Amino acid sequence: MKKVIFFLMLVTQINAQTSKGNNSPVIKGAKAKVEYIKKQVINQKLPANLTPYLAGLIFSNKTITPNQSSINKALSVWFKKYSELKLKIDKISDGNTKKMAEKNLDEGNFSAVEKIIGTKIHYSDLTFTFPKSFGTSGDNSPVIIGDYATVSYVVQQIITYDLPEGLTINLINELKIKSELIDSQNEKLDNINTNLKKKDIIIKDYIKKYQFIESELKKTPSEVYKRAYVFFKEGDYEKTLKELEKQGGSDKATGESNMLKAKILLLKLDHSKIDTILTEADKSFTIGVTLAPSGQNFFEYGKFLVDYIHNYVSAINFLEKADLSIEDNRLKVEIYNYLGLSYYVVDRVKSNNMYFKAIALLDSMETLSDNSLISAKSQIYSNIAFNYSTRDFNAENIKTAISYSQKAIDEISRIPVPSHSDLYKKTAFIRQKGQGHAMLNEISQAVECYNTALLFLKDSYKNDPDSFAIDLSSVYYNLNQVYFYSETPERGIDALKQAISIIEPKISLNSKIFLYAYEQLYTALFAYYAIQNKVPETMEGLNIINEKLKPFVQENPKEFLIHQAWINSDKGYIYGLQNNFIEAEKFLLQAYDYYAQNINMIQFDKQKAADCFYRTNELLLKLGKSEEALAHNKKLLTEIKTASSINRFAYEDFIPQLEQQIGRVYTVTKEKDSAYHHMEKSTALVETKAKQYGSSYLGSYGNYISQYYLTNLYFGDYSLADEKVKRFIKVCDIILDVDYYVKENMQAVIGEVTSNFAVQLFGFAQAGSATTKYSELSKIYDNCSYYFLLSEKYFENGLNNANNRFKYSQTLYKSMILEEFLFKFSQSDSQKALSLEKKCKLSSKSLSNIKDLPDNVSTQSLRNNIKVLSFNCN
Repeated sequence: MKKVIFFLMLVTQINAQTSKGNNSPVIKGAKAKVEYIKKQVINQKLPANLTPYLAGLIFSNKTITPNQSSINKALSVWFKKYSELKLKIDKISDGNTKKMAEKNLDEGNFSAVEKIIGTKIHYSDLTFTFPKSFGTSGDNSPVIIGDYATVSYVVQQIITYDLPEGLTINLINELKIKSELIDSQNEKLDNINTNLKKKDIIIKDYIKKYQFIESELKKTPSEVYKRAYVFFKEGDYEKTLKELEKQGGSDKATGESNMLKAKILLLKLDHSKIDTILTEADKSFTIGVTLAPSGQNFFEYGKFLVDYIHNYVSAINFLEKADLSIEDNRLKVEIYNYLGLSYYVVDRVKSNNMYFKAIALLDSMETLSDNSLISAKSQIYSNIAFNYSTRDFNAENIKTAISYSQKAIDEISRIPVPSHSDLYKKTAFIRQKGQGHAMLNEISQAVECYNTALLFLKDSYKNDPDSFAIDLSSVYYNLNQVYFYSETPERGIDALKQAISIIEPKISLNSKIFLYAYEQLYTALFAYYAIQNKVPETMEGLNIINEKLKPFVQENPKEFLIHQAWINSDKGYIYGLQNNFIEAEKFLLQAYDYYAQNINMIQFDKQKAADCFYRTNELLLKLGKSEEALAHNKKLLTEIKTASSINRFAYEDFIPQLEQQIGRVYTVTKEKDSAYHHMEKSTALVETKAKQYGSSYLGSYGNYISQYYLTNLYFGDYSLADEKVKRFIKVCDIILDVDYYVKENMQAVIGEVTSNFAVQLFGFAQAGSATTKYSELSKIYDNCSYYFLLSEKYFENGLNNANNRFKYSQTLYKSMILEEFLFKFSQSDSQKALSLEKKCKLSSKSLSNIKDLPDNVSTQSLRNNIKVLSFNCN
């Protein structure tokens, strides 16, 4: 251990090997030092939660030498700046401003305080003392990535494993990158929860990598390795890498040194240079496996491709080579687990086959009494369950998934004295089982699982609220979904509000992950408000999020102004629904202007950006500002095309949308040829994607061709509209032949789109009925009937979940409306009798289809509507 750690251990006289978390000798030593400086130098009372922050500053800044006077000076400088700001805050008269400033000061976020109170203090001595921290601010500091406990825990791990304290910042960078917390705007609540819980695994894996490199450098007799070892132990990775480049000799020796170089590069990850470092590491790994092909090296490269590059297809090749070369069963279990993860992307059946191989190997290992192996086996069972639950979405697969979730629960229950981590894992499996029951609409079983999970998580939350807030709120979110669709919407909303109340107190500039979770929960709440038409409640929620967001925008506008754009877009949309077009235009254009001026940011939430573009276009058309809408769309299309040429996957989906919006403008201005031209361009782009990628683009393709269909109807081209229906069905049949996963899950999507063709055609026929001949109307209504029959054909093959069955019954009800109209419209008794017969059969089929669905507001309303329309059926 180095002198600085030894000094702090003397201060507290605590054994480093047994202390944990905030009992770490570093944290306790820092606290003692903080208390001393407070009393002897500044006589200033400071919040207790600053202690780990200051410990992190001390141990991650190499300019602070490991002696008492250097530490005294560093803390004195920091406290001086704290006091200057505290004095200025004390003079503020506005209560809200003062409260916000004090909160940021108590978090050690000086730059945010300055922005709030409109002042500036001199930082030269502070920057000189803490250059690594004050190059940035707040939780962008190299030592603060989300919460104070992270710094404390990482420092404790460094001490426990007898590693150089200089590794602290490297390990925190590893957490920042691999947990992907910084870019988690797009993550779902469950994924945020998963990422947070990976922290301990990431730390242990990082320490294991460090110890492996240390061992390899130490044991290899080469002089180059000996010199590299000295630099490595000093924490100078640049010199270590340069020394390894001097390694000559055989191809194998060069290959092994490149493998080691790649691993060292991964130890010194810097978030700002991540792309460069990963490129260098990939190059070294490639040279390594080429010149020194071995099972272990293939496995290391495969893991890298999965963990850092997410290139699962390439990883499969190297992992399979590793499987052929490696005999050690424990290592083969790891290989099969990584193969399972990799195959998930391309073939879920093969993915599960890899997991089954891992299970077979684990079963062959004597009595399997090793707790780590039991835990590994339980996790693999859970992975198998997940694959079944996402494979085809049919009832049998979901039942199989539930059975494997139960196997995971049974397996981990075998651990004689389970740790808290084991119990947490078991809780996750129970929750997974509950999600399976929910998918099958087995409400009581799902609720039972979720309540069991809550028992453990509530207790854990009491002891460690920061670590378990996301977990606890996630289960309430699950309960919300079950309750809302099975019992009463109010109970579901109460569960969601409970989840929000858990997250809300945790939101701070140093824990922005909770802001992301908070936004997602509120977004879910807005969806339920929309179903119930609760507009005031939605607007109130948006205003609440807006207040929570303000300090984040002040602190880091580059990252958080996009959140403001999301809110503005939603508020503008709601004002538009209320016909308050002045406010609607103000907020939508603010959001639109942000996206137009920050094209690079739209990739962080494509759906919200797409919604904003669409809403703005439709509002401008409604306001009669067609020229303005056209100019907006054309300018944005040019910029998006430029961005797409650099990063195709991030931007190419916006191109057909903007082409479609231009087509919409020309439709409104009655410029038929231009409207058709742009509608064809937009539809053709998405059609190509649908043929290439199948189910992932099928729903989108249906939306685009429906808009083209509507344009044909708008201009009275019914025959061209019919061609769009035939074109859609032809493309869908191609996809059904080549895409295994679409066969059941997506047929309901095809059915829904096809029924919409019928509804749209019926609406246009009604609107023009006064000027259209009876014979022509009859042909149009015949097409409506035909589209509904097509829709039924697809729906009947896709009734694999409650949601699809409900949509199918809705379609049957709409078809009933058509037949009721035709009963009155027809001029012959035989035609009237046929329409009545059809309507009554549709009624019987629809009621039978939803008889077992949850008795909620939506199903009750649909049942009542069907019964009312069946008044003249026997």
